[in-house]
Amino acid sequence: MLKQSRFPRLRLVSTVLATIAVGCLPADQAETTVPPATEEAVVRLGEEAAGQLVTTLGSRLQRAIGERGAAGALEFCSVEGLPLTAEVSRATGFEIKRTSSRLRNPTNAPDSLERAALDRFEAAAAAGDSLPEHVVQRTPAGDFRYYRPLRVQSLCLQCHGHSADLAEGVDIALAERYPQDEATGYEVGNLRGLIRVTVPRSALE
Repeated sequence: MLKQSRFPRLRLVSTVLATIAVGCLPADQAETTVPPATEEAVVRLGEEAAGQLVTTLGSRLQRAIGERGAAGALEFCSVEGLPLTAEVSRATGFEIKRTSSRLRNPTNAPDSLERAALDRFEAAAAAGDSLPEHVVQRTPAGDFRYYRPLRVQSLCLQCHGHSADLAEGVDIALAERYPQDEATGYEVGNLRGLIRVTVPRSALE
């Protein structure tokens, strides 16, 4: 009798210990695999929202450069970039954020999950591999995050390139608005950062 009753206890203890161990992991390490069908739905919704943000910001930025030059466009990004992102978030119904390892606006600093996503893209870039088209995460709350890479385009060099590539007046504007700026020295094709779209569980039901 003693031999038979010992094994259920051992299995129970093992289960409890495993549960405690998982609960002690940081949120980004406790991330579970996203089922393929769910990931496909998250990617579809995330792509649509991220695409709308890129189109909106891109068209407004080009207009600002045409009207005020690159230094004026820097002012546009400083004053209107976050409000425009919030406007697109409201229009799509999904929370959207831009983030990077090399910040210009400290408001865009990555949280722990965003840092994990950045690490994946940056590791691929450092190894000379093709960047992932996207990354999908499940959050501790059970929602989902979609990430899309942002690459440096030739237009970006006016405000994000090496010092010799910066447009006239940009260095002065950067010193005034972003004295701690880390977002210069890029070349065309470099990974600039990520767009993050949060897709709640309710959007998939």
